[in-house]
Amino acid sequence: MDGELHRSTQWKPLQEGLAKATGLALLAYGPSRAVDLNRTLCAPSQDNPICRLLQERYGQRAQCDAHCGRQVAQAFATGHGEAFTCHANLRAFTVPVTDERGVSMVILGGKSFSSYEDFFTFREAAQRYGVDADTLLNLVKDIQFKDVGFLESAAGLVDGIARAVLRSLASGQRQEASSARLMTLFAISAELRHQLDQPSLFRLALNTIGVLFNANSAMILDVAARGDRYQAADTFGVKREALNQYTAPRQQKLLAQIQPSRRHVACDAPAELAQAGFPADVTSAHLFSLASDGQRLLVVLDTTLSDEDVKVLSTFCELFGVILENAHLRAQASDRRQGLTSLTELMRNSASTLSITDLFQIVLDRSTASVEAEQGSLMVLDEDRNELVVKAIKGLNPKIVEAMRIRPGEGISGSVFAEGKPLLVSNLETDERVLQQKRPRYRTRSFVSLPLRADDKTIGVLNVADKVSGDPFTSYDLDLLTSIATYTMIAVQRSEFHHRSEELKQISITDSMTGLLNRGHFQERLAEEIERFKRHKLPFSLIMIDIDDFKRLNDTHGHPTGDQALVTTAKAIRNSIRAIDMAARYGGEEFTVILPQTTKQAARTMAQRIGRAVARTPIRTTKGDVLYLTVSLGAASFPDDANTLDELLQRADQAMYEAKRRGKNQAVVYEAPGTKPKT
Repeated sequence: MDGELHRSTQWKPLQEGLAKATGLALLAYGPSRAVDLNRTLCAPSQDNPICRLLQERYGQRAQCDAHCGRQVAQAFATGHGEAFTCHANLRAFTVPVTDERGVSMVILGGKSFSSYEDFFTFREAAQRYGVDADTLLNLVKDIQFKDVGFLESAAGLVDGIARAVLRSLASGQRQEASSARLMTLFAISAELRHQLDQPSLFRLALNTIGVLFNANSAMILDVAARGDRYQAADTFGVKREALNQYTAPRQQKLLAQIQPSRRHVACDAPAELAQAGFPADVTSAHLFSLASDGQRLLVVLDTTLSDEDVKVLSTFCELFGVILENAHLRAQASDRRQGLTSLTELMRNSASTLSITDLFQIVLDRSTASVEAEQGSLMVLDEDRNELVVKAIKGLNPKIVEAMRIRPGEGISGSVFAEGKPLLVSNLETDERVLQQKRPRYRTRSFVSLPLRADDKTIGVLNVADKVSGDPFTSYDLDLLTSIATYTMIAVQRSEFHHRSEELKQISITDSMTGLLNRGHFQERLAEEIERFKRHKLPFSLIMIDIDDFKRLNDTHGHPTGDQALVTTAKAIRNSIRAIDMAARYGGEEFTVILPQTTKQAARTMAQRIGRAVARTPIRTTKGDVLYLTVSLGAASFPDDANTLDELLQRADQAMYEAKRRGKNQAVVYEAPGTKPKT
């Protein structure tokens, strides 16, 4: 095949049409450009925006070259395509197109997530690259998941159509008519993708076949709800009225020949046609598979088809089968988009909450919203009692279930917890795993119950019930809930770690007895205030506080009463200051308060307020007696009274001792030597 053919203007519309029909990204590379992902034979079709974002904004070009580039190069070298998962957790495939001289082109396709789990894993990696949640959600708001089976079918379809069309184009006038018809079918196939409803897809496909192949009559068979019979989904042509009521068992001899391995079967034997249930005057039938699982068939009746016609129609039917599956995926896109939104919102909200109780309610609310469930519960194991306890509820008043306890192994939730396996039930009255009568408070018989696991340990159970639509829950619902459950465990562990970290942090910066800042952290904060003044010229003040006659209190009433005096004084100080002020235990019976953006006059007022608060706060001794303490306070301001941290501490300390000298139970502000300190 002429290498220049691939670079002709004829390849671009073919690539575009294939990309639109499958809903996948497609890129084509020539041999000399096999590992250069910046340069393709023509512009990429429906390229995934995630790839562009990672490469252009987050510097992941080398990673993409290492994964996709290596796969493209390998396809050129071996002539074999492969399915693979890239570093962004997108599923992709390579398709080498060969001619008599070897591999002339490699098509890279796919670039899609196959499940919520794929997206969830990518989201965790994207965080490491610096992609924020809002950007990610905007990129994937119209995402359609393509499972592995769909990607395999799409890869085979791309391979078959690329070979057929390019071979037809290369052969020139010799197959001009066949090529034109194939290209017409392909162009119409690209248009079919815009139809969301199945009846419109069937009607357009049948009309196209009728016109291009001069079909006498045709119909599309679809599997009925029970799954054991075919029925006519749409009909065309002379025998349309007679075919509208057509139905036949899936295992009928002629119909069964088309599944699962054969894509086309032809029959002109009257007895076999009659046994298949076709009208009595039908003389021939061509059957084509529209789905690899035999769910749909195309039947063309009383029409002469050449071998070339059969090839073209087989290719079209393979493409049409992918389009039907793609339409099904697009119909689910809204639900999946809601699921992604719920998952992203859960990530955002759980990152900001520090309360385990709040987190559980957020998880349950997002879980029920994502699968459109009216009722739900989240239960967690109480390890001390070995019982599952309801931590979050939807659809019932929490008071009704707050005393509910379920032991592992008991009931549905207990069994799911004990076995550690999810349970998807369409009808609890017929499902042999549960076989229970529907309770009045539930509208439907379908529910999902799945374990919450962390580090190979089950800690709870998530339950959802009563889909708003009344439909049973699906495997897609279970996939989404599983992803939410997985992230829940990460969020729980993160919250617990944060809680422990905060506890350790508090231990490291606070005084264990009073709960105020300790001396070391106080000095750090004081140094920060001095640095803030240097940057912003914002003055601040410092108060030193000492409990009057503390030694005598200890000697008279004992150290437990002395400890109580420290705790009570600390509480009075904390209740007297502002939210921006910082109180600390400086040592022994001494305390200190940093007052940001506070003048000396305002510091005097604050010191007097603290002194009054301590004086009116009672202290109960170990013998039950009630005592009242007083404190002496000294205040100094920066930079009015000091140029350094040590000077400020010294000035405030001097003012405090001046208060002691003047009779205690009072506040004094520092004044320069020669100036009488003010009270």
